Amino acid sequence: MNKTKAALIALPIVAVIGLGAYYFVSRSQTAYMNALPSELKALARFDLQTFAEESELEISDFVDFVRHARTSEKAETGIDFSRPLYAFAAATGNFGMVAAIADDDDFTALCEELHAEGRASAIARQRGYSWVMLLDRWLCAFDDSQALVMGPVAGSAQDQLRVEMAHLLEQKKDHSGQTTVFFKLLEKKSGAAVAMVGPELFPPRPRLLFYKLGIGNHDDGLVFLQLSTRANELFLDAAIEPLLDEAKTELAELCDNLRPIQGELIGNAHSDNSCWLGLNIEGRHLLKLLRSHKSLRSALAAMNMALDIDNIISAIDGDVAIEFTPDFSPSPSNLVSFNFHGLNLTARLRDTSCFDGAASWGNSFVDVQSLGPLDYSLGLASERYYIGAAGNILYLGSQRGLTAEGNSLLQAQQGTIAGSRLYATFSMPQLVQLAVGLTTVPPALRKFERVTLSIDRDNAAHLRLSAPSGIHIAKELLKNE
Repeated sequence: MNKTKAALIALPIVAVIGLGAYYFVSRSQTAYMNALPSELKALARFDLQTFAEESELEISDFVDFVRHARTSEKAETGIDFSRPLYAFAAATGNFGMVAAIADDDDFTALCEELHAEGRASAIARQRGYSWVMLLDRWLCAFDDSQALVMGPVAGSAQDQLRVEMAHLLEQKKDHSGQTTVFFKLLEKKSGAAVAMVGPELFPPRPRLLFYKLGIGNHDDGLVFLQLSTRANELFLDAAIEPLLDEAKTELAELCDNLRPIQGELIGNAHSDNSCWLGLNIEGRHLLKLLRSHKSLRSALAAMNMALDIDNIISAIDGDVAIEFTPDFSPSPSNLVSFNFHGLNLTARLRDTSCFDGAASWGNSFVDVQSLGPLDYSLGLASERYYIGAAGNILYLGSQRGLTAEGNSLLQAQQGTIAGSRLYATFSMPQLVQLAVGLTTVPPALRKFERVTLSIDRDNAAHLRLSAPSGIHIAKELLKNE
């Protein structure tokens, strides 16, 4: 047999062997994903290698984070950080995570170390897997290629969860979470830390928005989330992913009510107010939105007894800006009461005809005085507020007229604000106190000084948490303090 014939015979054999090896290796690299449940409420993917590159970190930073949480100086964890980690919320109510194992001896050593520290049970062998209970609530099963953690679980429910986990570890790809819409949509998304979340996992109030859009469960639509960092800032982006045509239409109509901000009121922001919200809307849509909230609906009814607030709001047609600085007073219980100082609203009016009936404003509770053309003061108990118009710009709040002070923070972001459908920026410590009612800010949030929320032209929401300049926020958050 000459060399040419030998080569022709050998070439297909080498190709088959090469393809077989490629198939085996690629399959073994993704086999751990087969443990994802086929019925999900949420699925997240964490690619630590990509996250490290985007955040100017090293994989060793994550290893150090794990190491510093332990008493040992041993850096190896046995986890294959070159493969994505997947976290999920199962339809059964359990939460979990799957990870690829690079070295089961190192992972076993990690579990044994945690056991010695009292943070894990002793390792037990059952059903062909090693089992360990972490922190008395999270059950972990692993072998030489994969690890599955699920919980929280306690008592006799552990036995049922053990059976469920063994089934997940043994299932094939075609019966796993890789067949779900969660996984398929997630695979189309780039990013180091991304998630698809069903509406069932959201609190009641946000869930009302989904119902309005015709999204009752994850079969109707999902929410896409993406986490990233850059220098001193942490970003969380979100977008509703409707799966039904009707939901897509409802979402488009809802977002169309929030028109792109023109930015004309940024120059009227006060220099000392720490919280600012801007949008562009037609008054009738704003009034409908306010009336949908029970407490605001009651407030509007009370205000209408003293002045024609419905007519004033209906006259708005353009940019709207609300600014304030919360003033918090701590109590012995660590809860806070707060007042809004510098609370002011400015808005573009269609015209000023909403002031035509101002002569009849006021009642026994609200003292209305005319200070000049389209300029009025409102006396309520010991407080005094002002309402009027400068040109076609409405002002309502604790300060009379429009200011030309300007706010340097907003002016620096003017290019981002203009064109957004909504833009809100707050002092982080004050926002936490306002939202949680506590004077003590959680340690992780204490690293940030400002939070900004915006909705862009494509109807995607963007949350930005900003730490002081010069701080590498990803490294700060990985510190064990």
